Amino acid sequence: MSMLELGNHHTRRGEFSNPVRRAVVDHLKANGPASITQLNEIAKTVPGHSDDETCSGLRRHMHALAAAGHAHRVEVDGQRLWISGPQPIAEGAAGARQVMVMDGSVYMPSPGPAMRPGAMDFARHPSVLLGQRCAYRSGL
Repeated sequence: MSMLELGNHHTRRGEFSNPVRRAVVDHLKANGPASITQLNEIAKTVPGHSDDETCSGLRRHMHALAAAGHAHRVEVDGQRLWISGPQPIAEGAAGARQVMVMDGSVYMPSPGPAMRPGAMDFARHPSVLLGQRCAYRSGL
């Protein structure tokens, strides 16, 4: 089977190397949601596929397709259906937390740790700036 016969299916991981999987996904894309029993009727048309009444082989194929993001299961009117495409992101997912520290009154940073005695003694002594003595000025 050539790449042209596969259309736009991805075969690098082998999800569509099985003709049953390829037929089921093509049916879902063309016809929309379908139950497992409807998909089993499609799978029976594939030469060499034989499955029991519980569709256990097809269920295994569907779970492999779901794990690869090619199909997912939904519940519509109390009936479980399979749909082509990846599982949508949950609507109730929380967004990123945004903390607005600049809102409110005046922003005041938290005070730093207590300094050891004598740590600011240098501020009492005059300094030399461009050859002239000057008092210490805080940069703030």
